[in-house]
Amino acid sequence: MIRGTFNPATGRNWFAERGVDLRDRGIGDIKEKVILLPRNIRARCLPFTQVGFEGSDILLAIIDEPSRAVTSPPANLRAHKLFAKMLDNTTARYQRRGKVVLFSYPEAEDTDLIVELFDQAGTQFTTAGRRVRPTGNPDVYASMGATYEVNPRVRREDFDSQRRTDPEGVAARIDCRPPHSRTGFYRAWPAKVSASFCYDARNAILRYEVFPLVHQVQQAGQLVSRTYTGVKLLWVRGDDEPRALGGDPGERSDIFALALARSTPAPRSIEVVTQGRERVVSELPVGVPGMLLEPAVSGEVNRDRREDVRVIDRTVVVDGLVEIQPIPFQRIDPKTGRAVADTHPISFVSVRDFILELKQHFPNLHLAGFDRWQSSELVEELIRANIDARNLTFSNQEQFALYSQHRSLTYNDMVRAMPSARAEKEFLDLQEVIPGRKVDHKPEGSKDVSDAIVIAMGLALELAIAGGGDFILR
Repeated sequence: MIRGTFNPATGRNWFAERGVDLRDRGIGDIKEKVILLPRNIRARCLPFTQVGFEGSDILLAIIDEPSRAVTSPPANLRAHKLFAKMLDNTTARYQRRGKVVLFSYPEAEDTDLIVELFDQAGTQFTTAGRRVRPTGNPDVYASMGATYEVNPRVRREDFDSQRRTDPEGVAARIDCRPPHSRTGFYRAWPAKVSASFCYDARNAILRYEVFPLVHQVQQAGQLVSRTYTGVKLLWVRGDDEPRALGGDPGERSDIFALALARSTPAPRSIEVVTQGRERVVSELPVGVPGMLLEPAVSGEVNRDRREDVRVIDRTVVVDGLVEIQPIPFQRIDPKTGRAVADTHPISFVSVRDFILELKQHFPNLHLAGFDRWQSSELVEELIRANIDARNLTFSNQEQFALYSQHRSLTYNDMVRAMPSARAEKEFLDLQEVIPGRKVDHKPEGSKDVSDAIVIAMGLALELAIAGGGDFILR
């Protein structure tokens, strides 16, 4: 590219005019990663995974095609970190005169660095013209347009043949209209996730309060106060419905989430395919109009993939959600004397008492499961209260199966959950880290409430299985 860059006014190579020796052994071979320019300016070529440019004073950084990293969450995280380090470097050396330039076609609306920067931009350029956004970052300028909008030599219809064979790819590469996500677990129907949080909050079965819980302890012969984060039940509308409880424990940095779920008869049955067991022929019709079977199931035995086919004829209702956020406070660091942020740990005793009180109002609360429950004593006390409590240490495959079940039910409008902005975001942000095998949250995200919900749903369906509500083909 450097050898082919010419000054139209003179017809000579633009870089050669400025003193760059383009010979193979000249001032910095252009085949190498470092090209020496006049005045001791170096042009370096770095793979996006490389971050070792310490010692450089970056005046201008150009990042080519950062969106290609979107399909690999670990690589995408490295691309984000590389951009942040380059921006820190050039800002520290040259303030606002330093620049980081990125160009790429977008791959996804979610987690795509180029899309994120466009959304942050204080000044945006599109075919509609220049748009100044007072709420945007004044130091970010961004332009976005379809290929045929910025290149007068091509038309939209020139890509019709490619559009027929690869509509999603052409929409991203040519039309600048990327899909919601490339690696999101719910990328096919994200709107279905939002629609599932449709349970009328006026029909909630409980209200609760998170409060500071103070204990007095003896320390060096003196009474000392220790503050925890507690939870108490303010109001409850009990019933005799068979229910299950799912939980994802947190203590300081994570919330402690609880979900109550029950199942009701559904107007139809669906097949849910999960990994783990040999798949067996289903008697149900495949591809019935109105059914969003996902993944699709053929009518043949597949002994290689070892799948489990579950036939579900129940709608799951999550009508109780509890999100216990550790109470923040500031303390003085004894080493530095400065105020630092901290949180009061969640009291597991308080959570235990809360669950036992729920049992009094919901006598048919028979099953409870917790991801990484941190005290076997608490589980034992719930068992003593006639709650089949379980300490669930999920493998990647078991967790993938639970979320696959939730996805299939959600896509078929068989989930009704209490509104929760946190839970909705966790589901939408969930990433398929290893296709068909592992799901996880984004590097800076969480899945505390979503874990509690899928556990509660799985146990609620297990209660229905015990009562003959649905069945598993083995």
